Amino acid sequence: MGFFEHLKLGCWWDIPVLLLLIAATAIFLVRRHQLCKRKKELEDQLLNK
Repeated sequence: MGFFEHLKLGCWWDIPVLLLLIAATAIFLVRRHQLCKRKKELEDQLLNK
């Protein structure tokens, strides 16, 4: 129980920062997926010529 007693939000801005971190991670993963998809399309075009 000692761990959960000390587990609390430190400041009022912890939640907005956490949301920003989650959003940045999601954007990164989506853009990475789009880039890999585009790279594969370009490689396929190059091999078909």
